[in-house]
Amino acid sequence: MFITDGNMTDAKCFENCQHDYRTKFEYTLNESLTEFYDFPFHPVVLDLSSFQLYCRLSEQKTKCFAEKCNDYTEPITFLKCDHECHDEIVRADQLKLNSRNNNQNQIFVSSELSTYETELDKLCRFQTCYMKCMAPVVKEMCGEEEAKHSIEIVEAYVQWHANDISDWHAITGNDETLPKSCQTLVNANQKSDDPVLQLIGDAAI
Repeated sequence: MFITDGNMTDAKCFENCQHDYRTKFEYTLNESLTEFYDFPFHPVVLDLSSFQLYCRLSEQKTKCFAEKCNDYTEPITFLKCDHECHDEIVRADQLKLNSRNNNQNQIFVSSELSTYETELDKLCRFQTCYMKCMAPVVKEMCGEEEAKHSIEIVEAYVQWHANDISDWHAITGNDETLPKSCQTLVNANQKSDDPVLQLIGDAAI
């Protein structure tokens, strides 16, 4: 990582780049930058065209920092993880699609539930990939305790979300349709600790 001392104290330069980024972001995506989050993906960037636009805007901001503010430090963002994990999920899904197209005897049922499970599987796989990518970045940029705390917060959120969707599947009787990628994120002790799920389980016996 190359760190330059040129113009690093010119806060106004960085403010101008950020202001330009905010203006373009809010105009083109019609979303407040203050309300935006990139993990898990904000709904505004869930389709491919808006995601690519978001990436281009982020890259323009980084370029502005470099060319106008003379800051060539490695960007302290998780855009790299966004790219890596997005590409990984797309490649895996393309392989699945090719495999299905080659199997002429396979029967598919289209339903709202199956569509939901497919998208849920993508989300859980992305979250798993993102956490693996994020951890070394955080450890490099933060102190040991700060990094540990930051990683734990993200992991807790992901696990909370996985537990939540697992509960929904259990309550609605759709345990078997919960994607394996989501099952791996569920807290192993969560079901045994939840009195509501215990009652449901007892009633099913």
